[in-house]
Amino acid sequence: MRRREPIESGPTTDTRLRIAGPARTALTAFTALAALTTAGCGGEADGGGDDPIVFGDAAVDMAPMQEADPLRDYCRARGEAVCAWAFECLDGAGALTVFDLSGPTLEDCAADQLDRCYADLSDRDRRGTLNFDANGGATCVNALRAAACPETPPGAWVARWQEYVRGQCGAVARGLVATGGECEIRADCGTLEDACVDGACAPVPAAALIQTCAGGGSLGVPQPDESCRTGACVPVQTGAICSASCEGGRGCGVGGTCIKAQTLSGAERFYCAATCAREDDPVCGALSCELLSEDGDARVCEP
Repeated sequence: MRRREPIESGPTTDTRLRIAGPARTALTAFTALAALTTAGCGGEADGGGDDPIVFGDAAVDMAPMQEADPLRDYCRARGEAVCAWAFECLDGAGALTVFDLSGPTLEDCAADQLDRCYADLSDRDRRGTLNFDANGGATCVNALRAAACPETPPGAWVARWQEYVRGQCGAVARGLVATGGECEIRADCGTLEDACVDGACAPVPAAALIQTCAGGGSLGVPQPDESCRTGACVPVQTGAICSASCEGGRGCGVGGTCIKAQTLSGAERFYCAATCAREDDPVCGALSCELLSEDGDARVCEP
């Protein structure tokens, strides 16, 4: 692992990531845009502009008109900050997969992060379900730029990094849909306790978590599946069940619990499962009531 150089900060010494080149330029542009968005329209944003050209008595402003896109600027700055941190802290591009980042170059990583983030936010914005906080976005990017490299191997601190990102950036792009309103994905919902069930924002009913599905993908990671009332299917050790993401530990409703699955790389995944009390518990329907682990007595319904 490479170590970052210490930067003096008052009476203590901290380690900070220094971003130069495109990442710093993008962040500066996004921060300025966030401030402009907060201030609203009107006035001279840049203090100047091209002089108008006069045709007879009519003055025509020939300055190019470019519509600002704060969502793209945020996604670009966030992606470059995350990827710059990862390439600084990790010993090789192969380790990026632990953090769900692409490679092999920093540019490839940042471009992929931009595409994924912007596809999500622009779709939600188009459907009117996005509550975007430009000021919070600038704060998020600054926090990601300042994140230090831990001294232990990536597998030991990937979960802490995921939690850090959620804590710093989780409120930037929230949902707008109230309980009972129409939704397509959980991110549309404005209430943390809600998931998107049968096309509406609501707590997940236990009955929606005892249905099997085709599965596919990584263990513990919900995948889109239209056959499920929750719109998602999650592979578990013994098959696959209809589920919903409960990142942050909330949203599984009454009769459900949020399961934290940790991969061999150390990454954490969260999904909902129906709780049960004993091996033949009827709440599981056709599923079995299985122990979550050998170390405890908690049980959930699984195939």
